[in-house]
Amino acid sequence: MKPFDTKRLYDEQGYFTPAVLIPWCLERGICRCSVIGGRGTGKTIGTLMYLLKSGEYFAYSRRYAWQIANIASSELSPLNAVNDNLGTDFMATKVSRDFYGCFEAEYDKEGKKRTRNMQGKCLGLLVPLSTGAGLKGFDGSKIRVWVSDEFVPDANESLLKNEGQAYWSIYETINRNREKHGNPPLLQIAYGNSNKVATPYTIEFGYIPHLIDMKNKEETSRIINKNELLILMDDSPISNFKATQAVYKNRKSKYADMAVSNDFTDDHFSRIRKISHKELLPKYKLGDLYISAIKSGGWYVSLQNPGGQPQVYEASPIAVEKFRKQRGEFIVQYWWERIIFSEEMAESLLQEYFHLC
Repeated sequence: MKPFDTKRLYDEQGYFTPAVLIPWCLERGICRCSVIGGRGTGKTIGTLMYLLKSGEYFAYSRRYAWQIANIASSELSPLNAVNDNLGTDFMATKVSRDFYGCFEAEYDKEGKKRTRNMQGKCLGLLVPLSTGAGLKGFDGSKIRVWVSDEFVPDANESLLKNEGQAYWSIYETINRNREKHGNPPLLQIAYGNSNKVATPYTIEFGYIPHLIDMKNKEETSRIINKNELLILMDDSPISNFKATQAVYKNRKSKYADMAVSNDFTDDHFSRIRKISHKELLPKYKLGDLYISAIKSGGWYVSLQNPGGQPQVYEASPIAVEKFRKQRGEFIVQYWWERIIFSEEMAESLLQEYFHLC
């Protein structure tokens, strides 16, 4: 299967639109499409516009219930921009605890907008990741597209416990047995800004090596595992236009690099190099990481088992804290950039285990 042509991602004004992308993915049985791009390129608004206009029943998620509540509010809702652009009158109202539904607005005899007991058809659901991950007995058979927004957290936004597993859990709950019955899989389309590649989402699905390799090779689209699509919006016309704006022009800052160049500015990869297992003395296994002493001096962290009988620590919060207390000198060595990693994924896992970045 040829990768998706990312030139088809943008409308006449240069903003992101999934009008070609989503049908392309559905027709080919893509189960997960992950799109990374700078801020203000139209990912959220463009997607809601397409889904509501096309009538494709969907679920939309953010990390926390309060974020979903903000999105559903009349003042902060992206549906306001959708309505301005399409000349429509969509709104969101609560349908159950923490869940909201998207409807065409309804009015009573006095002309007052209804906020509950809607009579019309629900067009889509707004579902917080924090609540949705614990759903049981939920009927998501009508949902063909699940939008997972902002999988790259802002620097001031805390992560969910076991966040990577939460994405799996919701997907399995909605997808259920549709493939067993010969139906195409649920399409999860996930959006993230480009400030960080090491996140629970990208670690959970093993995307970090691919995304970094795509960046190095200037690829904007890649299919992996036969039914997963990765997209880097490095060819975004809006991002290119931003580079000419006064606020970004000739500015060297992490935010500008993220917003304009689509660079992973919050990631820090120190020393990446392959070392023969013959040169290693295996010491510890922390989660999926193998930590070895290098015979000539220093530490080596890899995802490959070098052999031996290392002391095992699980990746649970308690075990990680135990490792931190018992092996504090190892963390100090990381801050001094004296640890060698086999690959970017290994360092990303270490960063996530210890919340180092």
